[in-house]
Order: sequence, then structure tokens, then C-alpha cells
Amino acid sequence: MKIAIIYLGRRGSGGPISLSLGRALAAPDEVSAYLSAGLESLLAWSTVPFPVQTVITYTGLLEAAWTLAFPSRIRALAAQVRAWQPDILLFPMFHPWNAALQKELAPIPSIVFVHDPRPHPGLTGWLHARFENASLKAAAHCIILSQIFQPDLVRRGVPPEHITVVPHGVLPKASLQVELPKASLQVELPKASLQVEQPQSHPPRPDRQQSGPTLLFSGRITTYKGLDVLLAAFESLRDRRPGLRLCIAGEGSLAPYRRQLDRLKNVEVTNRWLEDSEIPPLFSRADIVVLPYTSASQSGVLAVAAGFGLPVIATRTGGLSEQIQSGETGLLVSPGSVEELAAAIERLLDDPALASRLGAALQQDFEQNRSWEQTAGLILKVCKQILTTNGHK
Repeated sequence: MKIAIIYLGRRGSGGPISLSLGRALAAPDEVSAYLSAGLESLLAWSTVPFPVQTVITYTGLLEAAWTLAFPSRIRALAAQVRAWQPDILLFPMFHPWNAALQKELAPIPSIVFVHDPRPHPGLTGWLHARFENASLKAAAHCIILSQIFQPDLVRRGVPPEHITVVPHGVLPKASLQVELPKASLQVELPKASLQVEQPQSHPPRPDRQQSGPTLLFSGRITTYKGLDVLLAAFESLRDRRPGLRLCIAGEGSLAPYRRQLDRLKNVEVTNRWLEDSEIPPLFSRADIVVLPYTSASQSGVLAVAAGFGLPVIATRTGGLSEQIQSGETGLLVSPGSVEELAAAIERLLDDPALASRLGAALQQDFEQNRSWEQTAGLILKVCKQILTTNGHK
């Protein structure tokens, strides 16, 4: 069976997810990958045991609109893929080109990952939903990462028998570290992509203490992430825990939280997108990872924390309850509850043995029950079903 993995994003967890899937699928079957030339973790693909081709997509909204209105780049990519004669197309992450590629490459059946079957409030606009719905309609099968969202995908027009739930695999340290290529690389990179930018140094605020445990909030900063709840919980602990630190790292507007931040000490903020190579140092100096979300499909941040064996406090929302067993692989609190969140933080601070045990159990759970090999097995089962029936488009 020949599987073409098509991932055209440039940054975020899509790269490590696609890479992990590719490595797992390549063991029993034949795989080829088609990636954006602007993928920030492109060099990490240099050691995969299968061919990798890159394509120039776009770098801004105007160029994106141009490529869709005049799809010569899309057709060129489709010709590359078709020349390899794949049996299955696998799209691990949404991209505006996906639906157009599925149309160009018909009747080759496609499998599409849907990471957010229920769009996050204020994040996904109607245009995103329109492009994604077109991709879902063209897909032979859809993959979701949380059972709770199957009804949402059905409401978007996907038949239940065309939906499979797979676990979100761990994002290991190795997949987040970009290494310089060795002499025998299979990946040919554009000249521009050969320049590896060194992580920018952002010194902590002067009032940050150099001792004490560190809480970590990482990822895109937007309303549903519940940063205001975490800041309120942190403020409630400052008198009893003067050495406690909070690290906030991610892209997004801090304007709604400025007053809270101005009142707090021991808070380090890196308000920008972090490169993949910056993630390991960030998580390595954290003691507890906090996910105070008020809405969630699942969490890639949780998958990274699992790779580092860190204890996690999250909320009972979306698919997080499927990723964490409260009291066994982490702690779950009610969304929006400052009191419960503060109490959970203190519980782990007062019981380091419990924190260590939860972190180790989370890592073990992801490695044993959510491995990429298991995910690849489920995907291969779907591929065989598609190829032995006439139900796909």
C-alpha cells in the first residue's frame, strides 16, 4: 500500500504529528511525504526512511488568495503526488489547499484529520469552516482525536461509519529539536530554508526570583485558553507561595490580561510564536504544566508535557477528560474555577511525590496506550477498508 502524506502547514504541532505518523506508517507500508518548503521543522525530516518533497505554498493572506484563485501551484503539487501513484492520500492537518488537492487527485481516496470538529469560539471563521467542510465532503474517511466530538462531525455532514477516533500521540523531545542535516540527506531544501535561526533570548522580568517551582502556560493565547483564570489563581497563591513562578509562552494578545499581569510578580512572559527548537528548554525548566482551558478539542501541549513526564493540571472540557484520568495521570478541575485551580496547584506543590507520580503515569499512558504505532495501525485498518469497498468518492 502506498500512502502519500500531505502536510502544507509551516509551524505548530502539525509538523511533529505528521513526522511521527510518517515514521510509524513507513514500517509496514510505502510512504512518501509532501511538505511546505516553509515548514519550520523541515530539517527534522532529514532522517526519515522515505522520500520527502517540498513545495512553495504562500507566506501571507494575499498570496494565499492568489494561489486559490490561480491554482497553478496546487496543480503542480497534484502532478507530483499523482506521479508517485499513491493508493491513499493522508492529510494530518487542515490547510486551505486540501480540498483543491483532493479534487485534483480524484479518484484517489483521502483520509482527513479533523483536529477541531467543534470550532473554538472566536478562532475559526466562516472561511476556514467553508474550506474544511469542502475537504470533509471530499474525504473517504475522517480521523478525530476525541470520541466526544463524533456527533459534531456528523452534524457537519460526515456519516458515522466514515469517522474513526485515534489517540493523540505523545510529542517526544526528539521531534521538537531541529538538528543540522548530515552529509547524506534525502531532503532537498530551498536555499532560504537552509538558514537555521537561533532562538531569541528574552530575559525574565527583573522581579523574577531565581528559586521556587515554576508553573507553565504554553501555546496560543486566546480567550478560550482561560489565562485569566490561571492569573487569578496565581494571584490568590502569592502570599502563601512567595517563591512560586509562572511562565507564559505563546503568541496572542495580552491586552485583556494587562491589569492582572501588572499586579503580579514572578511572572515571565514570552509573547510570540516559539520555534520548535525552543520548546524543549521551556518544558525542561517547568515543574507543573497548567491547561486552564474553558473550551478544548484536545491538547498538543498536553502531548508535549507527556513527553517530558511533567504533571499536568487541566480542566474538564472537550476531549481533555479523555486524555487525562484525574488523580491517575493528572488533575482535572472545573473550567473557570479559580478556587479549584489554586487548590490543585497547591496540592501538587505540597506533595512532590504525587506530582512526580502523575507526570510519570501520564508519560507511560501516552507511550503505552497512545503510541504512534497504535495510531498507524488504526489508520492502516481504515486504508484497507477503503480500498476493499466502493464507498469512497
